[in-house]
Amino acid sequence: MDDAYVPYGKSARYAHARNQKNDDHFRREVYIGVIDQISQELDNRFDEINMELLSCMSAFSPSKSFASFDAQKLRRLAGFYPNDFSNNNLVQLELQLDNYIDDMKRTECFQGLDNIVDLSVKLVDTNRHKVYDMVYSLLKLVLLLPVATASVEMVFSTLVIVKTKSRNKLGDIVLDDCLQTFIERDIFFQVDEDDIIETFMSMRKRRINK
Repeated sequence: MDDAYVPYGKSARYAHARNQKNDDHFRREVYIGVIDQISQELDNRFDEINMELLSCMSAFSPSKSFASFDAQKLRRLAGFYPNDFSNNNLVQLELQLDNYIDDMKRTECFQGLDNIVDLSVKLVDTNRHKVYDMVYSLLKLVLLLPVATASVEMVFSTLVIVKTKSRNKLGDIVLDDCLQTFIERDIFFQVDEDDIIETFMSMRKRRINK
């Protein structure tokens, strides 16, 4: 790394004139450039709203005896869902949160949980999802958010593959069917082709009898 950097196709004299070492080139022009690109991509994917959502979602974590619990963050998280939480619901949520965390910390079966999926299962098993119905509703939204986000990104990624130039004039219904079969291809690969043909042919007569 201490040797003079020689660009591809250039002579050693050119490298000597620049007086640049391999370490300097790869550290400043390559390594830092890649870090900048990664940073820009993260900024594009995780804007202030997304970071706020992730921060608030972490307050639900049951790990280390609910060490990350923050009632204020959870109230702020509920504010992102105005269609699911009315003003009355927000008041009920605020009243439930204090009792909820006290109950979670002193109940043995909730100790040692590591993720919110296990937490939701335990709440249902102990019927506490009915006692803390507003807390449980918010927890369900938190569980659905990553799946919904990943599903949307998957559809857009698939759309680039399926909607080629030759299929550019496809109607929405046909395009939706193509997307569904491509996205769920692992399931469709298990279906026998003969069964598909027989089902299609039995839908209606394909030829008029003369």
